[in-house]
Amino acid sequence: MKILYFCVMSAFALSMQAHAQDQKGQFETDFDHRVQFKLVKQTDKQYHLEVARLGGVSFERMNLFTTRKAKRICGDMGYSIKYLEGVESFDDRNAKPNYIFPSLTVEISCP
Repeated sequence: MKILYFCVMSAFALSMQAHAQDQKGQFETDFDHRVQFKLVKQTDKQYHLEVARLGGVSFERMNLFTTRKAKRICGDMGYSIKYLEGVESFDDRNAKPNYIFPSLTVEISCP
């Protein structure tokens, strides 16, 4: 049973990775946060991060992933996150229940 579960999960991961491929690069999957992301290094100290949802993940989880990724990239030197697109307000889900929210897009700057 464990082998079957492993095979199914592996096939799912490979199909999700192939499905998320983009012309500019390839999305990676973080199964702990249940998000797909694409990180593009613009300069030595600036990065462009796009975080997509997997299965209706909340904005809070996407934002937490963004913060952890910025900390991992910049280390203990500190970091700055500029939100470009995809920020949800508190009641957006209630006001627009059928709206498809865009990916969370940010710029990360290291000092």
